[in-house]
Amino acid sequence: MDKAINFISSLMIAVSNCSLYSKEHESFDDLAKKVYAMLMESMTDRFEIMVLHNDLVVNNTPVRKGGLHRTSLLKRFTRKGIARVEISAGVSLAEIKQFIVDLSASRKGLRAYPHIKTGSVNISDGMGVIDTSLDTFSPDDETGKLKESFEAVTFQKKLQMVALHEVVVRFIAAFKGENNVLKFLCPVKDYSEYTYIHAANVAVLSMFQAKTLGIDDELLHDIGIAALLHDTGKLFISKDILDKKGKLDDNEFNEMKNHPVLGARYLAKMDDITRLAPLAAFDRLWPLPIFLMP
Repeated sequence: MDKAINFISSLMIAVSNCSLYSKEHESFDDLAKKVYAMLMESMTDRFEIMVLHNDLVVNNTPVRKGGLHRTSLLKRFTRKGIARVEISAGVSLAEIKQFIVDLSASRKGLRAYPHIKTGSVNISDGMGVIDTSLDTFSPDDETGKLKESFEAVTFQKKLQMVALHEVVVRFIAAFKGENNVLKFLCPVKDYSEYTYIHAANVAVLSMFQAKTLGIDDELLHDIGIAALLHDTGKLFISKDILDKKGKLDDNEFNEMKNHPVLGARYLAKMDDITRLAPLAAFDRLWPLPIFLMP
């Protein structure tokens, strides 16, 4: 398994380098050769990488180690709608180079290669790829997906990040050529759904502002995920308190003030999300005037 982890690390280093520079950069050739060498050490007749829920599985064995490189590969596969990659014997260095270039690109999916097969997955139900067409886009629908993901959360059960990645991808796709951010905001129709709608609106405003500052690609996506999850701690606050329309008493107010710690603690235990997420959740802890408290 160490050889497989080394391959993943070398692959993601090459992908990051290609994203920052290009395949024409002087270091690309050396990095690609290292990826190829690591692959040759790791494979027999084939080498398979799969994404199952939030887990990375290599040659039918879950990969728990690998740190940021493992997490980056998971995120990149998820963003591109890739569920499985199978590399067969006979793969050439040229194919690996093209695979690295395609994996570094922001567009969804991968091309066909003679010795590399890829399988696509829909972010929500496992069938097909993410639909980013504006014909099917609706801010209300994206908020609905967010609600479904949040309602399934407990301290013992992790967030299913694939649905949240889909929400971010579709919002980013909808931003293209659009200068009016207000059309993407959802009004609060029912106070009981405020948490989900607020999370979606904060994500929209954060990503839109980041994009106007020139931020794009992976960092823009990470900002969207962090914004969606900034109030995760409220998922562990009593619904009676969240839905209360009158003034909170002292005990209720103290419980509400604890939600940044609860959210940051929960998110910090997840190894498949951007490190911006627990920071954004914990940032809610800083003192605010009472009339500004959530």
